[in-house]
Amino acid sequence: MPPQSTNHNLFAHVLAARTDADRAAAFRHALSELPARILPLQQATTQGGLVKPRSMEITVLNTHRAGRKWIGRIGVFFIEVVGGCNCHDDPVEANGYCVIEVSLMPDNGHVTVRMATD
Repeated sequence: MPPQSTNHNLFAHVLAARTDADRAAAFRHALSELPARILPLQQATTQGGLVKPRSMEITVLNTHRAGRKWIGRIGVFFIEVVGGCNCHDDPVEANGYCVIEVSLMPDNGHVTVRMATD
């Protein structure tokens, strides 16, 4: 699946942050406010289930500047709901984790979100 792109005002605080701690907090807040379809969490499910809505816990692993853009590596814990795999076909919940990379272009506010590959 290709990276998801958006142009979103939520990331304006990331650009305005003066310290790493403020930038990490701004990334965490912006990602938690994004529509769920923007984050590629479905790619990180391991049992063919669905990501439980509003189950994300976001950890900012690091942020750095690469040329003109800001890049954040973000750890995301979530719950995967797997249906029909036990007695009475009740769904089972499993913990999931992935690392995503968020690229933010300061000139136009363009944001790209993708699964981290390394």
